[in-house]
Amino acid sequence: MILQAPYFLFGLFAIAIPVIIHLVQLRKPQRVLFTNVAFIRNVEKITANQRKLKHWLILLSRILFLIFLVLVFCQPFIPARDNALAETAAVNIYLDNSGSMQNEADKGGVSLMEESIEEVNKITKSFPKSVPIQLLDNSFRTGDFRNLNPERIPDVLSQVQFSPLNRQASIIYSRLQSGKGQAQRTFWFSDFQRSTFDPGFFTKTDTLSQISLVHIKPASTANLFIDSVSLEDELVRLNENNRLLVRVYNNGDEPKKGVSLKLVIGNRQAAANSIDIEPKSAATAQLEFRLTDKQTQLARLEVEDQPVTFDNTYYFVLQPATAISILDINSSALSNTNRLFTNEPLFRYQSLGPGTANNQVIAQADLVLVNELTSVDAALADNLSKYVKNGGNLIIIPAEKTAENGYSNIFQSLGIPVRNAAEDQTKVSQLALPDVKNPFFRNIFTELDKRMQMPRAPKYLQWQRSDAGLLNFKDGSGFLAQFNSGKGKVYVFAAPFSAENNEFSRNALFVPVMYKLALSSHESEQQLAYNFSQRTFSLPVPKTDIRKSHFSLETDSLKFIPEQQLRNGKMFFTLPAEMAEAGFYKLKHNDSTLMTLAFNYPKSESLLDTYSAEELRSLIPNKNVKIYESAANADFREQFTRETKGTPLWQYCLLLALFFLLVEILLIRFL
Repeated sequence: MILQAPYFLFGLFAIAIPVIIHLVQLRKPQRVLFTNVAFIRNVEKITANQRKLKHWLILLSRILFLIFLVLVFCQPFIPARDNALAETAAVNIYLDNSGSMQNEADKGGVSLMEESIEEVNKITKSFPKSVPIQLLDNSFRTGDFRNLNPERIPDVLSQVQFSPLNRQASIIYSRLQSGKGQAQRTFWFSDFQRSTFDPGFFTKTDTLSQISLVHIKPASTANLFIDSVSLEDELVRLNENNRLLVRVYNNGDEPKKGVSLKLVIGNRQAAANSIDIEPKSAATAQLEFRLTDKQTQLARLEVEDQPVTFDNTYYFVLQPATAISILDINSSALSNTNRLFTNEPLFRYQSLGPGTANNQVIAQADLVLVNELTSVDAALADNLSKYVKNGGNLIIIPAEKTAENGYSNIFQSLGIPVRNAAEDQTKVSQLALPDVKNPFFRNIFTELDKRMQMPRAPKYLQWQRSDAGLLNFKDGSGFLAQFNSGKGKVYVFAAPFSAENNEFSRNALFVPVMYKLALSSHESEQQLAYNFSQRTFSLPVPKTDIRKSHFSLETDSLKFIPEQQLRNGKMFFTLPAEMAEAGFYKLKHNDSTLMTLAFNYPKSESLLDTYSAEELRSLIPNKNVKIYESAANADFREQFTRETKGTPLWQYCLLLALFFLLVEILLIRFL
């Protein structure tokens, strides 16, 4: 046993006071006057030995009371085996301030981050003022957060705010250890989410420094969040009903009934719906809306959920679609695709002969069809090749009767490995069921019936390989394939639509596939929304000299200048670490606003399942890494103090002092 304040032992001289009282016998005999023998009290016979024993017991109890009272002030403790605390030259503290730390803690009715801040305030008081303290959160701020003393810690902690960023354990540890010596101690305060924390890092880490992982236990891991948002038709149509598909995830262990969803466009509520979601699963809700303005609309989806609120709002941008220009190059007055595209107001359809389709007309089209031409001359092939390599989309449909080497010019200029089929063109084969996992068929099939009757078709063209096989015959050969050429795409059909033995043009699959090809040619370069986990993205922007001017992202009064590189005609942006607040950001070039982008928090932070302290101990068998828990049934500071400073005994001394005081009272009263 060791005394923290041994100078209080001088208080033991107070023991002389009860000793003197008992030896001098200050108590005097009392005189009782009476006039009648009836008033004579009964006197118990007490021997001198009994009286002497009582006095000695009272004296002993008073002495012991004083001894233990003095020991309370001396603060005795049993020293710990870990004496590295006294040798610590520096203290590193990582405070997890990611979005999941908004969750309610298992004790105190406060958030996990508030509980972490309280624990940091407590533990820093255990170190001498001369020991420098470094505090690190997910923002990776430096300067004011280094070389702190315990007195500055509360002020610095008051500046820490929630951040959507989450960092890898290896990166955090390398930042904490930079520029430090060997005698240091690291504290890691976090909820240790399964979706973001890698316990394997500490298993492989070979360090001489002591690392203390402090698990801040949440009261519950239940959470609702919007997982994704998409358009059913991929394009937003003006003055028509558009449908939004919203996927909401329930991370809790109980089902959620009647979850309310609100769609707000601009400043007005445009739609609302409610859904039921099973535990640990997602459900998709449909919301219909209508736009009457051609301007880009800022929209958001809101879901009600407590106590984690950072992911209750999902921001996105709605861009009304412009008409898709389709150029059909054919030699027939009434082609087989004429009625298909003229019946849809979204398409601006134009049909021309091969002799009138010049370079200027082709360049203005979003999609060009080479529709059953008997041959493609070198001039047209050259124009189409330039169109595709500059980013255009081309569909090639062969003719029943083609001139010798009729398509060789265009295939060679595009650099795609397609040739005339060697098989008998009257022979037909059945198409295989489409692969619904292919992104091309998204929103075409809600559920694929394996009993669906697929069309049969001949084979006029064939290829050994392609960049994407969209429709295939049952023998594995291709019927519709995608080839990449330059910046554009080429779609090739194996057979003409007008062939009598080609059932594809009369099948229910024909219209959605052709519409999908047309819509994919007009995909917006700007996404509905971006995620902060995707730190790099690309956009088409005006040609500029980035050495003389720059692009910036601005919201309210904040301005961020991302790292920017121009590659292959697109500008690639890398978001700065400081840009972390979800919402709308204007992409500006100098003082001109080019577009508005929506950014949302990473979904990994919304998955609140955490490792328990017991799991961390089993997953990290590193003797220099110790696991603590701060919860309703665990006090981190008490555990840490017991292991590093020892077991304090002053509480027991106080109890013993009160016990002997009670013994003294009982001896005087009853003995």
